[in-house]
Amino acid sequence: EDGSASQGGDLGFFGRGMMVPPFEEVVFGMKEGEVSDVVLTDFGFHVIKLEKIEPEAVTPLAEAAAGIRDTLVKEEGRRAGFQRASEAYEQIILAGSLEKYSEASGAQLQESDFFSRREPGAGLADPTLANDPAFVTAVFALKKGELSSLIELASGYAIALAADLVEPATAPFDEVRSQVKEELVAEKSEELARKTADELLAELRAAQAAGNDDFAAALKARGVEVRESGFVGRSGEFMENSQEPLPPALLDAGFRLTEAAPYPETVAAGTAGLYVFRLKEKQVPDEAAFAGQEEELRQQVQAAEEAALLQAWVQFLRSRAEIRINENF
Repeated sequence: EDGSASQGGDLGFFGRGMMVPPFEEVVFGMKEGEVSDVVLTDFGFHVIKLEKIEPEAVTPLAEAAAGIRDTLVKEEGRRAGFQRASEAYEQIILAGSLEKYSEASGAQLQESDFFSRREPGAGLADPTLANDPAFVTAVFALKKGELSSLIELASGYAIALAADLVEPATAPFDEVRSQVKEELVAEKSEELARKTADELLAELRAAQAAGNDDFAAALKARGVEVRESGFVGRSGEFMENSQEPLPPALLDAGFRLTEAAPYPETVAAGTAGLYVFRLKEKQVPDEAAFAGQEEELRQQVQAAEEAALLQAWVQFLRSRAEIRINENF
């Protein structure tokens, strides 16, 4: 019943260290054609048949040459980069400052504006530095006027000078008035849109339960444009015409609807806004198109149900837990 079921349970060839220990201990003690007793691991119960043993072999140099060459080039590049960075650091110390080193060597310095630990990209124009946690951590450990040691990045090395530091402070209201207003308007607009959408969905569900469901009329009365998607598949592809993509939350809820219960329990949200929707019609797929895919589809549905169950369980645990969040991470 695991992920290898669609291949008949075939795991292919594997070496030591690639499977969990209880499984590996049994396999590497078996002979070709032998069937094991029931084996228990953290993943469940297994019955193993050893089809074939392939002796360990050394890859011919001709086959491995390209991979070895790439590894050596990367290692040599890293070594050369470290050597150049170390030489630059020594020259900075001897010159007495970054500015004097730059004048003597012609090296170009990058000067940033002030930036916060949470939003380094606001002051660091170079995304390579702004998105590198090692650089940000090293910089915020510096004191005013202090030069860093070599900072190892994912793409090389950096040397930083904390020319000035500004302690966190609350900005005067006059300076942030426009920003506060913009954020407040956006927040209140979102709250109002959510409230309106929730009320509309409740009204539609109540009308449907009472037997007088009229989706188009209810939306038109509120001045909301009614749009029809046409048939859409589970993976989001449209069965007819070309239309804008629908958010995953809408698709997930939409495929759980039935003709007897055509409205979702909650409003769906996407990057384009909020969605109040109704199931209009279901189209049964052609069974011939799914010939031979039954087991694969069953596993997909089972995986989706398991993921939904896990998410619900996590949300339940979070609702009962006391959670502290360190914003620096």
